[in-house]
Amino acid sequence: MKIDFSVPNVSLRFLPWLKRTFFVLFTCIIGNVAADGLPGEYILSDRWRTLFKYNSPLTNPALIMEQFYSSIRGTASISPDDVSNLWEAGVIVPLGFYHTAGFTVIAENGKSVENWNIQNENVTTSKNSNYLFVGSYAINPWKKLCLGININGAYQGNFGDAPSFAIGVDLGVTYRLLLHPALGFHLVGLTFQNMISPQLSLYEPMPYSSKLKAYYHARMLRNRLDLDLQFDLTDFNSPSELFSGNQKQLEWNLGIQAGLWLLPFMAIRGFTDFGDRTTIEYWGLACELNVPQLNNARDFSFVYQFRNGIKTDVGGSQSIYFKMDVGKNREEFKVRKIARMVSLGANELYNKALKLYFRDDFWGAYFVFIRLLNEFPDFFKNDIASYYAGSCVEAMDMQDEALKIYQDSKNHYPLSSITPLTDLALMRIYFRKGAYEELSSQFAELNRMNVSDSIRAHGCYIMGQAEMQ
Repeated sequence: MKIDFSVPNVSLRFLPWLKRTFFVLFTCIIGNVAADGLPGEYILSDRWRTLFKYNSPLTNPALIMEQFYSSIRGTASISPDDVSNLWEAGVIVPLGFYHTAGFTVIAENGKSVENWNIQNENVTTSKNSNYLFVGSYAINPWKKLCLGININGAYQGNFGDAPSFAIGVDLGVTYRLLLHPALGFHLVGLTFQNMISPQLSLYEPMPYSSKLKAYYHARMLRNRLDLDLQFDLTDFNSPSELFSGNQKQLEWNLGIQAGLWLLPFMAIRGFTDFGDRTTIEYWGLACELNVPQLNNARDFSFVYQFRNGIKTDVGGSQSIYFKMDVGKNREEFKVRKIARMVSLGANELYNKALKLYFRDDFWGAYFVFIRLLNEFPDFFKNDIASYYAGSCVEAMDMQDEALKIYQDSKNHYPLSSITPLTDLALMRIYFRKGAYEELSSQFAELNRMNVSDSIRAHGCYIMGQAEMQ
């Protein structure tokens, strides 16, 4: 996008501001940042941090839902001839299974600029720094659909001359097309960046440039091949008077990025783009090392990126990246939460009942076991609870009630490891009641393969006592 900056009849008091303005535009172009229009295009351009497309909420705030661990990341442009330092740092934190939050800082720290002071007739130096503070939130409201929002706080230093701060908003949406063992993982997304643009200009109501992004991400061949496509449409909502000759022109760009994992810990990546200028302007290569062995099987990666322009005398730019996952997986948080909600009360009742039982408080233990069976019918130790409930009433010499509980326990849990003890308890009750035929039939149950020798020997003892009667 080209802007007509002709300012006729400008008084001398504006000369320092004009020098700074043209210096910023010049350095943005020379620094290969693709900032050729409205303020903040160093933020909209992601060429210097292109390998963070899938990891940064600046690409699409909904993408942070794809991060399963809390993560720390950072990238910086390290080209020695850059006239400003560009860097990004951020954290992402899953909030349960369906929510994620993040915070990002992206900055342009300019180097010293010499200015001629008309009043004092001397040369002074100043620096300009611009920052964008981004608070991100994403949610998974329905199946494979994710929504996200960025709240942006934009700070513009203005070379120390009345720094300004404003708020903007980005919106994003993603949808998981496919997750298949053979066909891989495929995701699409759409972002409206600077839907509400920060208003920061001192002399003109010129907002940060807006952009629409369509994004596609894929991992294939068992996660050995990565592919990212991004289509950008810039300045589509900018007023015509900001363009040269009031002729509005839309800027569009198609970025392509691919990576191949040559080894489990090393990947080679390449990227370029094609846009409204109908030429390929640059190419880039990167090498990534990911060593999860040093981080408890979580990502711990470093990336070096080199990007070089085509048909230009400007030297290539370089960037370095760092990303580290920390904490527990969001799926682990979900499992633990479900376990706490479902089983915590059951475990407490089970432990309480056993403590009462082994203190010979059979009456109290019986009612706690019955409560456990009624309130938590799917508790994984209900077979044991059922046996001990019968043992409680047996110890209180309520033989008919104990007989009923033991028989119900065998019917409900026929394959339980506690079943041989239940058979032995039934033999005791039949012996006391003098029901020798039932006693003999029950003894046959103790001759199965899964019955321990000690329980079978106890059954033989009871049968011997019955023979002596």
